[in-house]
Formats: sequence, C-alpha cells, structure tokens
Amino acid sequence: MVPLPQGGESKPKDKPQKTVTVCSPEEERKGEKIYLYTHLKQQPIWHTLRFWNAAFFDAVHCERRKRSPTTR
Repeated sequence: MVPLPQGGESKPKDKPQKTVTVCSPEEERKGEKIYLYTHLKQQPIWHTLRFWNAAFFDAVHCERRKRSPTTR
C-alpha cells in the first residue's frame, strides 16, 4: 500500500502544459497572443476526405510493417 499524503487524498501530479505561441511583431506590441493551434484549426485540410484517407492508410501501413515481417 502507498501511504496517503497529509490531506488524505492522493492526487496525480499535473504536468505543466507547454504552449508554443507564434506572434507577429504587430500583435506582440498589442499584448495579444495568437496560438498556433488557432491557425492550424482553421486550415481547410481537416475537412478533406483525401487527407483523412491518406492519414488512415499511412497509419495502417506503419502498423502492418511493425507487426508482420515481410516474406519475399
């Protein structure tokens, strides 16, 4: 058994989240931060079936290569 801390609760330690900000000089002067996630989220590629098909087949290909040796 693991002893509980003084409060009687065991909480997992939260890792601090790291964020990457991309600011242009004009925006930085205003004190306004624009996060990279915001720009990536707005890209039209996420709505194309071609992208998701390619991502799926790439993932399947990588998993199959890891799991089964080629016999040629």
